[in-house]
Amino acid sequence: MEDHGYYRSYVQCRDKLKKLKSDYKAIKDQNGRSGSNCKSWKWYDQMDTIYGHRPANNGRESGIDSAMDKRKRSLSQQEHSAQVTDCLRDMHADDIAQQDGTRAQRDNHLQLLLNDAREAREQEAALRREEAAQTAEFHRSFLGVFGQLVEAMRDRRV
Repeated sequence: MEDHGYYRSYVQCRDKLKKLKSDYKAIKDQNGRSGSNCKSWKWYDQMDTIYGHRPANNGRESGIDSAMDKRKRSLSQQEHSAQVTDCLRDMHADDIAQQDGTRAQRDNHLQLLLNDAREAREQEAALRREEAAQTAEFHRSFLGVFGQLVEAMRDRRV
């Protein structure tokens, strides 16, 4: 795994494979029952390629056939390891792509929120400017009327 740029402990790899196998077996069992609804899983085809066609071990190994079987099994295990590595690499790439998509959605959502907040501030500022203009107009009108009242009272005294 490290040769391919993945830094995982053997426990993490073992747990991941156990979970994948468990999910695969559960879906395969579910789909194998007659009359049941078939389930799908994005890794099912790849897991079926790896685990779906493995022969059962009958426990009868002996002599020359046993040595030949071990060599075949060794090659099969190497192929199996390569398939598992490829599968994990694909899964990792899909996870990264999904994280990038999620990050892009989150950034887009944040940008929309910032735009909404900016528009709200601009609207509030416009309302306050309009209110200030109306208040200033009221004060001018009031002072004009008050000035006329003062003039009228002064003319009355004189």
